[in-house]
Amino acid sequence: MEEIKAYKPKCCSKAYITKRACVEHEKRCLWNPDNEACHTCGKREVVDGEEKRWYCPVRDRLIGIFEAGNEMLPVSHCEDWEPNLEFCERRD
Repeated sequence: MEEIKAYKPKCCSKAYITKRACVEHEKRCLWNPDNEACHTCGKREVVDGEEKRWYCPVRDRLIGIFEAGNEMLPVSHCEDWEPNLEFCERRD
């Protein structure tokens, strides 16, 4: 086994060999609050008590793919985004 140097984004648990790849990932990662995406929005609601099933009350849509006919893909740089303070506290 060989030890290597890797770069970890501030937003998630992925790791990258190059700093450039890590920086590029942070620019598009939905868990990066700087991208104002559904994953870190304070308005999103948990559905049926399952942490990975969300609902957007602003757009009246489920976030993700659930075969319910009322879903949307996660959005980044949303004009209705507000920080999820609970998420931000867990990161600190």
